[in-house]
Amino acid sequence: TSYFQHLTRTPASLTEASAAAPDTQTGKGSAYPISSPHRAPTYHPREGPAFQPPTSAPGVDPLGPFPRAKSVVLQQKLQDVQPDVADLRRTVEAALSSKSLHLADVEAILGRASELQAKTRLSEADLKTLGWPSEALHQMQEAAH
Repeated sequence: TSYFQHLTRTPASLTEASAAAPDTQTGKGSAYPISSPHRAPTYHPREGPAFQPPTSAPGVDPLGPFPRAKSVVLQQKLQDVQPDVADLRRTVEAALSSKSLHLADVEAILGRASELQAKTRLSEADLKTLGWPSEALHQMQEAAH
């Protein structure tokens, strides 16, 4: 007998243990005997069924979900940022319609737009689908510099 015998399982001990009723609390008579509460049981590499990689349904591209997932993530980001874009658009329209527009106001609007775009990491084209005021912001940038 070996000092490490209690940590290994042989095919004979597997068939004897599997015939007994499992008792997960004590490990006595269980299919996976517990040698110590701090050690996981060891397994012989030839035990159990062979590894089968996951397969997809016939006719389904296994890489197919990734492009859909990107579009779902994009739609979620657009939904989340829509109120902020609408608020920025209203602010820009109000600023452009006012008779006196101060440079500090323009810089504040441009800073807010920049922060919003950086926070969402969305392109200007994506934000434009929500009504992003691209032209007005470009005009403001030219006037501020």
